[in-house]
Amino acid sequence: MSNNKLYESELLCLTFIEKYKNYLEKYIQTNQESEYYCLRDLLIFFKGSQETSLLLKLTKNQNWYKDNKLVEKIWGIKCNSKERLEFVSPFILGLVIKNALKKIYQFEEQFRQRFGDGKYLSPGLVIDKYICNIWHQDTRTCIHIAGKLYERKICEYKPMALLNKCMIFKESGLRTQDSGLRR
Repeated sequence: MSNNKLYESELLCLTFIEKYKNYLEKYIQTNQESEYYCLRDLLIFFKGSQETSLLLKLTKNQNWYKDNKLVEKIWGIKCNSKERLEFVSPFILGLVIKNALKKIYQFEEQFRQRFGDGKYLSPGLVIDKYICNIWHQDTRTCIHIAGKLYERKICEYKPMALLNKCMIFKESGLRTQDSGLRR
């Protein structure tokens, strides 16, 4: 695909997103649920398509893989576009989405051949327990509701027991590792 076609494709997608993104809020406020979901899926489709065009544009240069920052950027764009297009693919049918996903899968395979399977780290925290700021007890036994006013105090749930988790992704699967750190 020529640079001009990639530019036009990306511009078309960005124009659609900019023009219609504010309608989502309107549809929620007026309880137009079916219109909301239809527009949401279209916006996700156009964002995924825009990212696919950007991905193709960034990898036009034969030596893109030699620039570490660019490789990181490209990998992020690839993951985002793949996730978006796979999400809407059951609802939006046609050659455009089929071809975009095909390009992404081909790129993913080329990426794997060039860099190997790799391991991907995703650190995170799991909140094991919340405490009510009014009665100072576990929220599972408290009658208060977060965000509501009680005795001139707004109830807030404060996280107490934090458990650090580390997820290590490999091509063959996922392994969760508990670091054992607690607060």
